[in-house]
Amino acid sequence: MKNYWQNKYDIDNLFNAPQFKKIKYAALIVIGIIIAIQIATIVWIDSIPYKTMIFLRGCVGLGAIIFVIIATILAYKVHSEYFRNRNKK
Repeated sequence: MKNYWQNKYDIDNLFNAPQFKKIKYAALIVIGIIIAIQIATIVWIDSIPYKTMIFLRGCVGLGAIIFVIIATILAYKVHSEYFRNRNKK
């Protein structure tokens, strides 16, 4: 059980490493923009045209796909760095 917590601690440290912070912040910015667009469409649901509403929903969907891709890249890079460092020991 100690090994599990040590591995988790090492991976958490890698997620907070400077080389991965740019990717993490990019993912947070994308999800923030998605949430802002979604809230805007909810608030102004009656005052914006139907075609604009469909366009904004499409942008939200595209942003969600971009977020998943960025999060996957981040997880891949962190775990590949973890296994690379683990094999050196």
